[in-house]
Amino acid sequence: MAWREPLKFVAVGLVSLCINFAVFRVLYAWLSATFSVTPGDGLQLTPAVAAALATAGGYSAGVANGFVLNRAWTFKAPPAPGQLPRFVSLNVLTLLMGSTAIALCVDQLGLALGLAWFLVTAGTTVVNFLGSKYWAFAPLPPERVTARPPDQPTVPAKPPAG
Repeated sequence: MAWREPLKFVAVGLVSLCINFAVFRVLYAWLSATFSVTPGDGLQLTPAVAAALATAGGYSAGVANGFVLNRAWTFKAPPAPGQLPRFVSLNVLTLLMGSTAIALCVDQLGLALGLAWFLVTAGTTVVNFLGSKYWAFAPLPPERVTARPPDQPTVPAKPPAG
């Protein structure tokens, strides 16, 4: 069915979003409790720095989940050289595109934040899906597939009786 891959992609995205949020909350709580903002208590993190670090950790966990599930379930792509760097590059690109687009939508177009977020998220999801399908997890062209040697017998042949 033509809609199966996009629906799986959205489902993986929702799972990744939940993982992102859960890791963010755990990391933020741990960083806030572990690294005091009281002077003289060793390493100090402000709540904003703790939130920024936790956001990076949550986002990274979500991207890692997206890589594994999209490769195995959505696109059923066998492991191939370069998939992970392409997938990470694509996600960094769509993150930058989305961050820039939402700022433009709110500041230049005067859209409400919620509407801007929805439109930008829809657009970057489409870009991410197409980039994943046709670039990150695309099958290797035949000239890049290395030939495998024929299977060798696992048990040596018995010498002729005689």
